[in-house]
Amino acid sequence: MNEPMDESLESDAATPLVRLRGVFKSYGSGALTAEVLKGVDLDLVQGEFAVIFGPSGCGKTTLLNIIGALDAPTSGSVLVDGHELSRMSRAELTEFRRGKVGFVFQSYNLIPTLTAVENVEAALELLPFSSRREMRGRAVDYLRRVGLGARGGAFPDHLSGGEQQRVAIARALAKQPLLVLADEPTGNLDEAMGMRILDLMRELNAAGATFVVVSHNPRVAERADRLVRLSDGKIAGASRDGGDGARPRPGHRGAVPSAPDRRREPEIRHGDGAPPAGDGSDEKADP
Repeated sequence: MNEPMDESLESDAATPLVRLRGVFKSYGSGALTAEVLKGVDLDLVQGEFAVIFGPSGCGKTTLLNIIGALDAPTSGSVLVDGHELSRMSRAELTEFRRGKVGFVFQSYNLIPTLTAVENVEAALELLPFSSRREMRGRAVDYLRRVGLGARGGAFPDHLSGGEQQRVAIARALAKQPLLVLADEPTGNLDEAMGMRILDLMRELNAAGATFVVVSHNPRVAERADRLVRLSDGKIAGASRDGGDGARPRPGHRGAVPSAPDRRREPEIRHGDGAPPAGDGSDEKADP
């Protein structure tokens, strides 16, 4: 029998954006069954920056994939924005992922034959734009917001690791999703670039996007509104404010402010346009 859920795991909002109850996930069968999640109960508030923290192999990525409907629990309930995911058809889940969730994968998952701006556009293809020009404008705008306005024509192999990660972030946010799920977003970066990317994500979060980030990096955990510790497939504890003083902002929707509110647009600025030390100094020239 599961122990009663710690009150610290519950949302301070009447209707959490994400609610998990009794979530189990196992792979295989019989003697080869591997139980990855073992009765996870968790509420996440709309507008917060939550970090799911724990060692490699504790089930963080599996939990993230279940929240994003990339995987399904073996048992238990998963509600996102009031919708029980287990009751949705495959087509409905596809629409849910397409319209409400932005994914930032650890390996970037950029399409190598597309330029940076085309990679962002690929995430927008099925959204209801009035024209290709409008869609291109959205993609260019988000690249600019992550400091890559001049790099839209570059292919992934002409971008540094930090630049590729920023393209992935722009791709996730250009849809203006309700929820952004990021899997070890600083894992492939050096410390300086990792913190720069984290700063950018926090700025976008302040503009309204809800983030759920999985990491085993204590520096990432320090920046959370909400820190959820996962150990051996179970919630080991949760706390508010990972250390930077930020607090949840319930009630926000959308990944960015409206266009006129330019004071809040996040962007990494490089002064005269040259990349700072350690960010792309070894990158190739654009074709």
